[in-house]
Amino acid sequence: MLTNRQIKILQHLLIHSFYGTELAKVMKTSRRTIIRDISTIDDWLRENNYGYIDSSKKYLIVTKRDKVLKIEIQKLKVQKYRILYQLLSCKNISISEITEKFFSSKRDIESIIKNLNEEYRHLFTISIQPRKGILINLSTYERINLIASLLFSFVNLNIDTYEAKKILTFI
Repeated sequence: MLTNRQIKILQHLLIHSFYGTELAKVMKTSRRTIIRDISTIDDWLRENNYGYIDSSKKYLIVTKRDKVLKIEIQKLKVQKYRILYQLLSCKNISISEITEKFFSSKRDIESIIKNLNEEYRHLFTISIQPRKGILINLSTYERINLIASLLFSFVNLNIDTYEAKKILTFI
């Protein structure tokens, strides 16, 4: 699973090639971090058979399936927020329930939770506790506000009517 920064780097590289220092300036991070992220992105591209990153002169993505890759990037961005929505709509939920619902591995879910913790560290923390599941330290009022914000911002969450009824009973 790719982090937010890695997804942004991937999107930049799909537009045109960059030197490492240029990419570091654009992403406001160190060149060393860019090198690590490029390596992770390259592994992910090769693992999923989308292509690879040519780093001989500038970083350049060589893709086999450009349109499929762009769709997958969108899915990665939306899935994170769908998982956040799920965590907010349930007071506690187990990792196994989330892995079944989203057809993802435990490692991917833990990675997404780590990314969500980093992104929203100023609002809440997500913790994984044995026998309790995944917990978010928020009041019901704050949960409702965040769910409303997610629904307003991300129409692509594809929430079905059953889920909407569940939210309304939660409220």
